[in-house]
This record gives sequence, C-alpha cells and structure tokens, in this order.
Amino acid sequence: MTEGAGHERTIPRVGLRCTIRFQARAAEERLTARTGFCRSVIMGQLGLTVENVRCIQWNQQEKAFDVTLMDLNIFNRVAETCVKEAGVSPLSDYRVVNLDRPNFRVVTVHM
Repeated sequence: MTEGAGHERTIPRVGLRCTIRFQARAAEERLTARTGFCRSVIMGQLGLTVENVRCIQWNQQEKAFDVTLMDLNIFNRVAETCVKEAGVSPLSDYRVVNLDRPNFRVVTVHM
C-alpha cells in the first residue's frame, strides 16, 4: 500500500490469494502485539485454528497483520464474519481489507 496525494491509502493491484489485512485503527501496543491479536481476533472472535491459517505476517509500515488462510471456503467464512461483526470488539479495533484478487494471473515467458 502506498499513500496518495490526499494521504489516502491505496491497495496494490496484485493480490495475495485468500489474504485479509487487519490494520490497527490506533497504534496501541495491545492492538499490534502478535500474541494478543491471535488470541483475541483469530482464535477468539473468528474461531480459527492453526490448521485454518497458512501465514500471519506483521506489516510494520501499515501497522497491520496480513493473514493468509488455507483455502477459499475458510476465506469466505472469515470475510462474512468480518462484515457481520465489524462493530464488535476486538474486530472493531481493526480496519479489515481484502487483499485477494481472484482474476490476477502470473504469466511467465521463457525465451
């Protein structure tokens, strides 16, 4: 993500399959601590297990956790939960952004 002229954030066109970004609305330690985020949001509110998550990566520049899920069914379930419970804490402390771009294709050319 980069900041534009009006300081709004833009999402890159290249997507990460089955990935959701949880961006902290405030730069508080309780929101940016990995263990707290995993316990309260990932396992607590979203009900995910270790088998459901492929990767959780802290993005320092964006003050966000990028969570890649194992498959599209889990991704869709989590996306629906995020929409339904957007105003419920602790999920309400994060701005949720879909990084998945399903029509993105990588083309490799060998010469």
